[in-house]
Amino acid sequence: MLRRLLSLAALVAFSLTAQAQTKISPDDIPGEWQLIISLDEELSEADNAIERMAIKAVGGLLDEIDIRLFFEADGVARLGVYAFDTEADVDEDGLSWEITRHGGLVLGESDRFDSGEDTIFFREGDYLVAYEQNEDGKPGARKNLTLHRVDS
Repeated sequence: MLRRLLSLAALVAFSLTAQAQTKISPDDIPGEWQLIISLDEELSEADNAIERMAIKAVGGLLDEIDIRLFFEADGVARLGVYAFDTEADVDEDGLSWEITRHGGLVLGESDRFDSGEDTIFFREGDYLVAYEQNEDGKPGARKNLTLHRVDS
């Protein structure tokens, strides 16, 4: 009986994990997305009060910066940064984006933006969540970057 319960629990956990990350279609991407940077994990792992204060200070600055990615259907995204109630500073050169064979979004880099060459985004509900990309192209550990669609 215990073996059946453990097997059932493992099956449910696996199916929830499999459903949590869904593939992305190239048609899902074009439009305006907000980049959200979370420091929750870093804050929970802080060793002392000074480190927690520094992380909270950086978090306070991040609250004043709104980073937008404007994805175009041709595989180019433009980066817009709104900081401290100023007009957007838009990177006209843009950066490339593509959907991998595993259905993940990979962003190129520009002079102003680099999410890391090992970063891949997968859909989780209404969000695109960043993961470390394993050598096989599949997601590994979760990162602290999330994209949320601004337009619909």
